[in-house]
Amino acid sequence: MGVIEGFATFALENEVEESEYDYQIKFMIVVIAIRLLMVYVISRFLWPKIMPAISSSIKSKPGFLNILGLSLILSFL
Repeated sequence: MGVIEGFATFALENEVEESEYDYQIKFMIVVIAIRLLMVYVISRFLWPKIMPAISSSIKSKPGFLNILGLSLILSFL
């Protein structure tokens, strides 16, 4: 079972144990923190070195919000 299916099942349940609720919330916070950290690493270190070498029309220093938006768009697709 994937991460999203676990959260959907958790959200649809009527009776939830407190320990399971705490675990799901902590896990979700950790996943979001790791994702934001990865977006920061990509925007700060990887993007300026790799993306301009691919094409000259790509900005070498995009903002954090630009990369975060790109990450969200890719997640929705």
